[in-house]
Amino acid sequence: MLKIVVDTNVLISAFITQGNEYEILELARLGKIELIISPEILEEFNIVISREKFSYLT
Repeated sequence: MLKIVVDTNVLISAFITQGNEYEILELARLGKIELIISPEILEEFNIVISREKFSYLT
């Protein structure tokens, strides 16, 4: 199985648009690829997505 490492920018883009980044998450959801995400990246994602400019996502 293909393993993909994603960073915070990819995660944020996937939540904002339904472009290539979204497709990566969708492939992972379907079990076609495996996402590799560190705890540090998840922590940074939580900080960034909590910013006021992203408040419409929460």
